[in-house]
Order: sequence, then C-alpha cells, then structure tokens
Amino acid sequence: MKNMRKVKSKRGILYILIILLLPTIYWLVIPRNEILDGNILPAFGEISGILGVLLFSINLILSTRLKVVEKVFDGLNDVYAKHNTLGQISLMLLMLHPLLLIPRYAADINDAAKFIMPSPNNVPKTLGSVALSIMMFLIVLTLYLRPKYNLWKVTHKFLGLAFFVASIHVYLIPGYILTYPILKLYILFFILLGIISFLYKTVFEKYTVKKYKYSVNEIRNLNKDILEISLVPLREKIKYKPGQFIFIKFKGKGIINESHPFSIVSAPNEDELKIAVKNLGDYTSKLKDQLSKGTIADIEEPYGVFTYKNKNPNQIWIAGGIGITPFISMVKDIVLTKDKEIKIDLYYCVHNERECVYLDILKSLPKNINLITYYSDENKHIDADYILNNSQNVEYKDILICAPVKMVQSLKAQFIKEGINKKSIYSEEFAF
Repeated sequence: MKNMRKVKSKRGILYILIILLLPTIYWLVIPRNEILDGNILPAFGEISGILGVLLFSINLILSTRLKVVEKVFDGLNDVYAKHNTLGQISLMLLMLHPLLLIPRYAADINDAAKFIMPSPNNVPKTLGSVALSIMMFLIVLTLYLRPKYNLWKVTHKFLGLAFFVASIHVYLIPGYILTYPILKLYILFFILLGIISFLYKTVFEKYTVKKYKYSVNEIRNLNKDILEISLVPLREKIKYKPGQFIFIKFKGKGIINESHPFSIVSAPNEDELKIAVKNLGDYTSKLKDQLSKGTIADIEEPYGVFTYKNKNPNQIWIAGGIGITPFISMVKDIVLTKDKEIKIDLYYCVHNERECVYLDILKSLPKNINLITYYSDENKHIDADYILNNSQNVEYKDILICAPVKMVQSLKAQFIKEGINKKSIYSEEFAF
C-alpha cells in the first residue's frame, strides 16, 4: 500500500495519453496531399485542434470531483494539479490550431488576419474564434490573474459555453474529422462526456451531488484568526478517514452561497464533525459573524488520501500553520484506537506560540507521538536540515506535509536533494 498513491497518479496520466493516442494514430497514417507537397503545418493544425478539444473535455471530467476520478489519481489535490496543467496544455494546442492552419487559407498577411478574425460569412470559423476567445480569457483569468473565489466560480461556468461552441465548430468546419466515421464518433463521445460533466457539476449539482445535512452546534475561537465549528448531523452521518477534507456550504441569511474545502479535525468515531477555519479572505473572515447555533450546512462526502493509515508506521508529520488540522484528526484517531505501533515526530510550524491551536490536545500526546514546535519568528523558516538533525533515520520513514503550497514545494525539493525517496513524501496543500 505504501506507494499506491504514486501508482494511481501515473495511471491517471496513462489513461489520458491513451485517449489522445487514437486521433494521433489517424493523423500519422492518413495520407495527405499537403504533406506530400511539403506543407505539413496545416496537418499539425488539425491534430492540435482535435487534441485540444479532447483535453478540454477531459478537464471538464476532472472538475466533477467524482469519486471514480479521485481514485484514478492521487487524491483530489492531484486531480486539480492535473486539471491546472491540462488546462494550460489545452489552451496552447487550441491557440496553435488556427495559427498552423493559416498556410492553407492565406496567401499573405492580410489574408492571414482575415482568416483569424470572425466572419459573418463563415459560421464555423466564427464559432471557433468565439470559443477560443472565451477560453483564452477565462483560462488566463483562472491560472494567472487568480480572481477571488466567488468571481472564479462564476467565470468558470462560462467554460462550458466555450466548450459547447467549440464542439459545434469541430463538426461544422471542413476537415478530415467528418471523413472518418470512427474518428467522428470517438471525438463525439468525449465531447458528450465533457458536456455531461459540465452539466452534472455546474447546472444540476443540486440534484446530482450527494449532500449531507448538518447544523452548527458550537462555534469557538481558537485564537484571533482561527475558529472551530462543530456540527451535528440532521439525518445521515458522514463517514470519513482521519486526514480527509470536505466541501461545505453554509446556508442562511447573509451567508455567501459558496462551497469551500476544509480539513476535518474530529476523529471518525466522534459524534460531532469539526472543522477549523482561518481568516484568509472575504468568505472566511465573515463566517464568525454570520454563523450561529442551528445554521444549516450542506456537506459533500469527504475527499483526499492524506492519512497516516496504510503507510510505514514510522512517520514524520510537518504542519505549517492551519495545516495542523488534518493531523489533529489523525492524533485523535490514534489516541482513540490506541495504536501503539505507529511512531511519529510531529513538527508544528508557526510564527510564534500565539498562533498555536489545539495545544490542549498536543500537550497530552501519547508517548509514540513526539511534538516539536517550531517558531519562525525566533528562527528562519524550517528546512529539511533541521528535521534531519532532530529526527533519526528520516530516510526510512514516511513524511507527511500539510502546509502552504510554497512551503510544501520547498520542503519536498530539499528532502529529495538530501536523498529522501520522493515516493515516501505525501502532501496536502489545497492548491485549488
């Protein structure tokens, strides 16, 4: 079980490559007069457009958060990382598509400009231009400008419109897609999957995604920036593993109608479900004043594969700030199950002691969990050298990191540079 997550991630990429293989084979074996005449660029333009649309469709499938999708990859964090990368590749392929087709339709720079620009006399080409323009704007906005979460949610819905317009373009534009029935049906199949995925998650989510009804039972401040929210089930109780996270939407007057991810801090067999919320933006900063006992919450079933279970019993945990939350769930589970075989060094990294939370739990840990608090105000940021100097035989242990993205990436790179096997490093960074 130790390296199963790594295998899953590679398996997901393999599936994607296989999906892209069939149209690529067609492109390689179909004879073309243009290629025989030495004009190969338009052929590359056709295949770049087809692969771009297929990747776009796959990206819409990845965005569904379906359990089967998460299982194919290395948890939802990995799914969203691949979603980000594939979105960029898809955009590049779709931008190359019209540029590489220019030699087929344009004799000079004026013709080239006319070819790229929308034209009322050429509906298929206009649809392609409109779809590409929408995609370019939205993907650049999402990946590089990083809008606020609520704006991102709204703009992301227009990606489905862009995909639908692009799909019509694919089937109206002259080319070799319509000439070969197998290829036509193959692309149609993935286009339909993409459209269904978009409708499933964006339009019909209320009916298609299972939600658990909970109500707020207690709200307490852990420090000036973090509050703990305790919830009780109204009907069915959610089942989860220690270290997993949920998407939760609070419902009530004045509360923003958004679903956000939060790590669970309670143990699976506790009666109450608990999350810790840090003031990191508009949404989280307002929750303290908006929530009250009895506030209703819709919760999606848990996600993530970040857990201490089914790993090397000798582990190092590294928590950066609010990244302590999944480890609190794990600590509670270890205490309740009386698991004495596992041996853990827990590094809790914050600026100073005032930022620490759950000290009542962390100061009464069993002997097999060793707590090391690290204050960056007194030292530099924690690094691999510090951990290697304070923990024994790190190369023979599994390392779990939950922290801000830059901290996770930095520590991973340092550990690998020190000879630690990257397959022994597991992380949760909420990079979505």
